[in-house]
Amino acid sequence: MLQRSLLVLPLIFAVVPHAIAQQALDKIVQDAAVKAKAPGVVVAVIRNNKVEFSTSTGFADLENLVPVTSASVFQIGSMGKQFTATAIMMLVEERRIALDEPISKYVTNLPEGWRQIKIRHLLNHTSGLPEYNSMPGFGTLATTKATHDKWLAFVREAPLQFKPGDDMQYTNTGYYLLGILIETITKEPLRVTLNRLIFDPLEMRSTDLYSHNEIVPKRVRGYIFASDRQQNIGQFDLDWAFAAGAILSTMDDLVRWVNAQGSTKLLKAESWKAIWAPAVLNNGDLSGYGFGWRLATNNGNSVIHHGGKIAGFSAQIARYPDKDLAIIVLTNSFTADAKGIAVKIARHFDPSLEPPGTPTDPIPDPSPKLSAKLESVLKQLLAGSADRNDFEEGFRKDIFSEEGIKGAKDLSSFGAFSTFVLVVASEEKAAKNRVFTFKIGLEDFVADFTIDANLRISRLSISRIR
Repeated sequence: MLQRSLLVLPLIFAVVPHAIAQQALDKIVQDAAVKAKAPGVVVAVIRNNKVEFSTSTGFADLENLVPVTSASVFQIGSMGKQFTATAIMMLVEERRIALDEPISKYVTNLPEGWRQIKIRHLLNHTSGLPEYNSMPGFGTLATTKATHDKWLAFVREAPLQFKPGDDMQYTNTGYYLLGILIETITKEPLRVTLNRLIFDPLEMRSTDLYSHNEIVPKRVRGYIFASDRQQNIGQFDLDWAFAAGAILSTMDDLVRWVNAQGSTKLLKAESWKAIWAPAVLNNGDLSGYGFGWRLATNNGNSVIHHGGKIAGFSAQIARYPDKDLAIIVLTNSFTADAKGIAVKIARHFDPSLEPPGTPTDPIPDPSPKLSAKLESVLKQLLAGSADRNDFEEGFRKDIFSEEGIKGAKDLSSFGAFSTFVLVVASEEKAAKNRVFTFKIGLEDFVADFTIDANLRISRLSISRIR
């Protein structure tokens, strides 16, 4: 049995000198940076609101060999949704808006089909709005100067993907719209509001909502590893990301942000509770998203987390409130697995966060034809050419959602697909279960399929063997 982790270390921090524990963490991060081919990585480990360990490795700028530090300014992408959500809740506390009011009450000239969308729906991705940066024509639009009027004109004609509240589908569109709402209510630019309400009170002096053409001291350059080499990535005008992901920040500032979670300095206790509560769908089901944070469990432990991936950058914040533990990872590589690095470090600190092992020994194949079919489907999925008919109807909306398509694209960026090996085969009534290990580039993964009586895939989970 292989653990889904590169290594499992004892909880050494209580029994060995700090310097030795720091060396162990340094090695984990350095090894992860090499494996991920990330030019620069900065990590902080926070316990009981104190930075217990921190480290950085690599460069903020490969051309000038500028080292990354905790003061380096990174793009953090969708991690910035936390600030937008917090600002919204501050306006709710001021009774200037209410969560269950329609967005159309405040933002005018919205399509008739958007009238049912409430502010709450935008916060927890249950609005049904499509992903604007995946819509046909956005690539061309993004080469022009961003304005809210242009953005609204572009997205307003797209139909809703589902009735608001019926489902949860992650989308940047809702958070861009929340930014417009904040500006409408406060009658000031979003960056002014965020500084006034959040960044200034927390003394986050290097955090702001930036445009790409601004001069930012200590700004990190973003890269992508492709064709076996590091490359500068095409720059994306951050004005088009706006409230969904245009924040730049530093490790030093994000530590202040993590330590402010739950603090009455920003919000009342009931507001924090609302932020960390899963969305309740119209049918009563719970989603895995609150307001600006993803919600999960790990071996029974609560995990409140969010990643950020934007041109040339990958970042992650993971909070384990049951453990009084938080991990922050910032990288200047689009293809780096910041979430994987954070998980690895969390397990280093607390082995109870290790998942069960994954079988890796090949087994006799009871149905080679089915295995060949599943391998073909997986390859097509990674190539962006999957056939919808290979998937059970109820599962299609997940696989072919914007998030599902993006996830497959991110996986394919690791390299070529190889070594598809059957390690688990079982059948129960009309369902079949098949688990395979496979490689993409140099990375090892597990694909867990459930196949229904019509030989369509009704469930598929892919995880990385760490």
